[in-house]
Amino acid sequence: MRTAAQSLLHAFDRLSKDEQREVASEILGRILQIDYPPLDGETLSRRTDEPSYGSQEFCAPIS
Repeated sequence: MRTAAQSLLHAFDRLSKDEQREVASEILGRILQIDYPPLDGETLSRRTDEPSYGSQEFCAPIS
């Protein structure tokens, strides 16, 4: 993930919960407008093996 994307995610984490919901709603609306190419089996398999932002490796402990 590029530095700009990481900075965006860290800034998102610093928002209030209400602001996070507003931003997430806006992003989800924009995602629905993107024309994604179909994924083949090899790509899907590779992506399931890659860590994601939501994985333990990237998340701070929940308190």
